[in-house]
Amino acid sequence: MVHAEVADAAPRVRRRRLASEKLKIVRLTMEPGASVAEIAREHGVNAHQVFKWRRLFERGQLIDGPPSLRKPHRWFESDASALEPRRGMP
Repeated sequence: MVHAEVADAAPRVRRRRLASEKLKIVRLTMEPGASVAEIAREHGVNAHQVFKWRRLFERGQLIDGPPSLRKPHRWFESDASALEPRRGMP
């Protein structure tokens, strides 16, 4: 009977990247002759994720700056009535 050894793999941790990091990676992929797969690998990112960032960049949705410059949260608009006092309630 053959027993396979399993290497102790470190648990995967989801990393959140700043918009400036994403822009840097996207710009590298835009250079002539650049390989998205190679650049993604060098930065520890999945190539599919880099392609998504590129689409956001092309649409003008990948911007650098404070969160106030980014897309506003919709729940502020739709749930504003929840913040108003109700009748009969102190």
